[in-house]
Order: sequence, then structure tokens, then C-alpha cells
Amino acid sequence: MTLAFDVLRVLATCSSLALYVSPWPEFRRIERRRSCGDVSLLPVVMLFCNAFMWCVYGCVADSIFPLVVVNAFGVCTSLIFSAIYMRWGSTEQRIYARRLWVGAGTAMLLATTYAVLGLRGATGQHPVDVVATLGLVCVTCNVSLFASPLETVGTVIRTKSAASLPIELCVANLVAGALWSALAIEQNDMFVLTPNALGTLLGILQVALYLVYPPRLQAVLRPERSRPLPVITSASKPDELSIKVAVQGPVFLPEPSSLTPLVAPSRRGVTRSLLPTSYGSKSVEVAAA
Repeated sequence: MTLAFDVLRVLATCSSLALYVSPWPEFRRIERRRSCGDVSLLPVVMLFCNAFMWCVYGCVADSIFPLVVVNAFGVCTSLIFSAIYMRWGSTEQRIYARRLWVGAGTAMLLATTYAVLGLRGATGQHPVDVVATLGLVCVTCNVSLFASPLETVGTVIRTKSAASLPIELCVANLVAGALWSALAIEQNDMFVLTPNALGTLLGILQVALYLVYPPRLQAVLRPERSRPLPVITSASKPDELSIKVAVQGPVFLPEPSSLTPLVAPSRRGVTRSLLPTSYGSKSVEVAAA
């Protein structure tokens, strides 16, 4: 029984680490296409708030490892993802991101100030009560993190496409919620069970939405650098030089991705490549005497 409990605790801790890196595939696609598309920053901001508050709680409750260490990692990853979003987001998305971060930063500053004042006795509370209050704040952030991917549920239903739904984060939420719920049941800890059970249910709902409205397949075009072509020279007369130069315009090729197959089957069962060979070249003839 002890071995099973230890394994479950290790798996739950690993699921938290996986949760904090789960947005990486989506933000890697943002880097590749240099556009945020329909991706929302709210889940990343809530990821930061959740990790930051658990760091504060761990410091107050004197639980540096693994609580503070794991969640400090989450603070760093969420800041990196936000930087990528700010770099490639549109003007409206950047304004939206600034508003989110101003609100989140203000809330985290107030919570940290309360923790410091509470430990110094300025609030008139016992340290145990301060820890309990911070625990409630952490639970609120945890539930908000689980629910944050549903911000775009209206867009998903309207467009019948889950392209704006961060499926990696949704799956990570589902797995982490299920593991921590099992651990809480084993420890008979309702304080941990309540938010993670809600997170498990929300994760199931998000994954179900993704399966009902799968993202539409679309090719992302990228310009390919023009390749230098050979220059052909010929002389029709002794005193005249004819130069024929082949000029090739930009070629656009589909960006390889998990959503865009590079080959497509034909009716006869023979696969054909979706990558075009080239697009027409133009010839310009210049005569010089």
C-alpha cells in the first residue's frame, strides 16, 4: 500500500510538471507561423497565477520541496509563453494581454502583501488562519486554471472548430486533476480533492468539445526564397550580344505540420505529393549592341 501511494504521489508531481510545459506545442506553432491566430492568453495567465500562489503558499507553510520548486518552474514557463504571445500577437491581442497581466499582477501583489502582513501579525490573525486563507486563494486559482480554456467555447461552437482550444493544456489538466484527485482520496483530503475533481470534470468537457468539433485542416503557406537560375547567353550577330535571363517569382510551399499531410491518395490508390514543384518562370530578353 505504501509503494502504491508513493508511486501515485510521484505521478501526481510529474503531472504538475507536464501541466506547466503543456502549452509549448501550441506556442511552438505560433513561433513557426509568426501569428497567434485564435489562441487565447488567459490559460497561460491563469497558469502563472496558479503557480505563483502555490509558491507563496509553500513559503508560508514551509514546504519548499516539492511545492515551491515545482511551481516556480511553472512561473518561469508561463512568463516565456507570454513573451512569445506578446511578440507575435496582433495589436488587439497585445492590448488584451496587457489588461490580463495588469489584473493578474495586481491580484498577486495583493495576495503576497496579505501573506507578508499576516505572518507579521498586522492582520490580527493566527498564522494558521493566514495559511488557510491562502489555501482558499490557491484553490480558487486552481479551479480558474482548469476552467480557463473554456473562454473560447463560444468561438468553438460558433465556428464548429476547436482550433482556439489548447488541447495539450486540456489533456494535461485532465490527467493532473485525475491523479491529484486519486491522491486526495487516498489521503482523505477534501481540500485537495474538491478543486481537482472539478478540474477533472472540466477537462473531460474540454476534450469532448475538441472531439466533437475537431480543428479544420488548413495549409499554412510560407514564401520560399527565390533560387538563382543560370544565365544563358547567345550571339546572333558578331556585333550583338543577346542575354536571356530567367526570372523566377516567389514560390509558396505548404508549411509541414501535424494538421497538413504532405501526400494525398488519388482515386487509383497512388499517393501524390501536395508540395508543388514550381510556379511559372518568366524569361526576359535583353539585347545589347
